[in-house]
Amino acid sequence: MLIVLLVVNSFFVHGQNLLVGFSDPDEVITLTSGNYSYDTVFILNNGELNLAGSVNFTVRNLIGVIGTGRLNVENSGFIAKNIFYMADSAEANLTGTVGLSCSIFLTGHSVLNIDSAIVNIQMTYKGQYSWAAAENAGINLSNSKCYLGAGALGGNFVDSSFFHQHKTDYISDILPMTMGIGGNSSLLVDSCSGGMEYVISQGSNVDINATDFIVVWYTFEQGDTVDYSYPPANSSLSGASNITGDYYFADSISGVSGVDFTVHISKSDYIFWGIISKKLSSVTVNNSTLIASGFYFTDTSSSLAKGFFNSQYYEGFTAPFTDRLFQVNNSTVMAWNFYTDDTSRLVIDSSKFGEYVGFGNSVVKVLNSSCDGTGGYFGATGLSQTYVYNSQITRTSGTQQIINFQQYARAWFYRSTITGAMVVNDNAEMYFANCLHDNEPVVNANGYFAEAWIDSITSAFVDSIVLITGKVYGINGLFNTSKINRYRIEYSLPDTSNMILIKDTSATSFNLFNQTLTEWNTHDLLPGEYLIWLTIYVDGNPALSCSRGIYLDKTSYTKDNNHTGKVLIYPNPTGKLLMIKGDDIQAVYIYDGNGRKVLETNGRSTLDLGKLPGGVYFIKVKTARGIFGEKLVLRK
Repeated sequence: MLIVLLVVNSFFVHGQNLLVGFSDPDEVITLTSGNYSYDTVFILNNGELNLAGSVNFTVRNLIGVIGTGRLNVENSGFIAKNIFYMADSAEANLTGTVGLSCSIFLTGHSVLNIDSAIVNIQMTYKGQYSWAAAENAGINLSNSKCYLGAGALGGNFVDSSFFHQHKTDYISDILPMTMGIGGNSSLLVDSCSGGMEYVISQGSNVDINATDFIVVWYTFEQGDTVDYSYPPANSSLSGASNITGDYYFADSISGVSGVDFTVHISKSDYIFWGIISKKLSSVTVNNSTLIASGFYFTDTSSSLAKGFFNSQYYEGFTAPFTDRLFQVNNSTVMAWNFYTDDTSRLVIDSSKFGEYVGFGNSVVKVLNSSCDGTGGYFGATGLSQTYVYNSQITRTSGTQQIINFQQYARAWFYRSTITGAMVVNDNAEMYFANCLHDNEPVVNANGYFAEAWIDSITSAFVDSIVLITGKVYGINGLFNTSKINRYRIEYSLPDTSNMILIKDTSATSFNLFNQTLTEWNTHDLLPGEYLIWLTIYVDGNPALSCSRGIYLDKTSYTKDNNHTGKVLIYPNPTGKLLMIKGDDIQAVYIYDGNGRKVLETNGRSTLDLGKLPGGVYFIKVKTARGIFGEKLVLRK
C-alpha cells in the first residue's frame, strides 16, 4: 500500500483533476495542511483520500467516490460544488465544517456519513440541489446543523435506499427539504428540528420520533382503496396534529387496503397531512384537515381540473376526474396541488390552487385561475410546457419564489398578474405577454426570459398618427446568448381575419422599456374596434405575441372660413398660440396621438400650448350646434 503524507504549512495546488486509486488501486493520500482546488476529484478502486487539520480543499465540478473508495474529512475546510457522486460500496465520512453546495447522488450500497458537522448548503431557490439514493445506498446524518440559505433540498430515496437523521437541525428561510421516500426505502427521523416534508410511497418504511413540524404526504396509487380519517388538528399551530403517543398507518388498519407503505410517528407536534392521488386509486377522506391534496397525472392522460378552491371546508366533494375516485367529507383542504408527468395534458380552469409542478413532456394550460403558493410554488422541470391565460400567480405568504422553472421547461404567460419572486434556471425559458409583475425574474445558467407589452391604448381617432408604445426586452442567464432581434407590429379587426402590417424591424438586439415602438397612421380607416398585435422574435424565430384592443373614433372637420355656425381653428400648424373662432363655444378638448386628453378649457378663444411637446394632436370644440374636430400639428 502506497501512503502519501503531506504535512506543510503553506501549500497550494490548483489543477484540473485529482485521481486517487487509479495507478495504484490501494493508494492513500492524506493531507493535513495547504490549499487545494480541483475541477474534478475521483477516488477509485480501494483508494482513500483523508483531509484533516488546516486543509482547505475545494472541488468545483465533480467529486466521485467509486468502488470501495473512501473519503474521510475531519475538521478541515472541505467544499464540494455542483455534483457529489458515490457508487458501488464507496464510503464518505464528513465531520467539522463542510460546504455541500452540490447535488448528491448515491447508488450501489454506497454510504455517506455526516456526523457532528456544520453543513453549509447555501441555496437561492427551492430545489437548487438534490439528495438522491438508490440500490441500497443511503445517508446517515447525525448531531449536525445544516444551513440552507433561501432554498430547500429536493430529492428521492428509492430502490431500498435509506435516509437516517438523528439530532440534526435545519436552518432555512423556507421549509428546508422536500424528499420522496419510495421503492422499499427507509426513512428515520429522530429528535430533529427545522421543518421537513416527505412524500411517502411504494413500500417505504417511515419512522419519525420527537421531531416537530413535518409535512407527511401519503401517495395512493393504482389499486389503493382508502376510507380514512386523519388524526385531528389539535396542535397549537393551525391545521397541525399533535401526536402525544404512537400513531401508525398501514394496510392493516380499518378502511385501508392495497397500500404497501408503513408510517410510525411518536411524540411529535406540528404534523401536517397531505395526499397525492394517482390514477385508478380510490380515496375518501372524512373529518380531517389536509394541508394539501395533490393530483398526479401520468402517461398520455388528458384531464380538466375545474372548481377547486383553497382553504375551504367541504361537507361533500368529489373531484371531477374519470381516472380515479377522490372524495372529501366534512373536511378542510387548505391547498389543492396539481402535478403532471410523462406526456399527460391538464387544463386548470376557474380554480384557486396552491401549487403546480410539471415534469417530463407534460403540457398544462391554466385559464382564469389563481395560484397562491400555499401548496408550494408554480413551476416545472424536464421538457414540460406551461401556458397561462388571464390568471394570477401570487405569493400570499413567505418570501420564497412563487415561480420556478428548471431544466428545459418552457412557459408562456398571457394577460396575467404575477406577484412575488421568480427564478428561471438551467436551460428553462419563460415569456410574458401583456403581464403585470412586481419583480424581474432572476435568470441563472443558460436560462432565458423575454417580455412583450403593448401599453393600454383604449381610444384614438381615424385620420391620425397613433403612437404605439410598450416593452420589448429579454434577460439572459450567465451562459445564454439569445437575443430579441426582430419585432413586428400589425393591426386587424377583432375577428383577426386580416392582419395588416404596421412595422417590421430588425436589429442586433432590442431592449426597449416603455418606449415608442412605432407610429400607426389611421388615415382612411373606418371608425370602430381594432386590435394591435406585437410579435417578438428570439434568434430569428417567433417567440411571443400579444395584442391590445383600441377604438378609433370619427372626427368632424370644417374648411368653411366664413364659419357661419361653425368653427375656425388657426394657425395650424402652430408653435404655441392657437386661436378658436366660432358661435357659442362651450368647451375645447385636446387629445394626444394615443387618445389621451391633455388639455381642457371652457370657451376660451386663445389657447397657450407652450407646455405641450411637439407632435400630432386632435382638437375637439363643443358648441351649441355640435362638436367640431380637427387634426392639430404642434411644432417646437
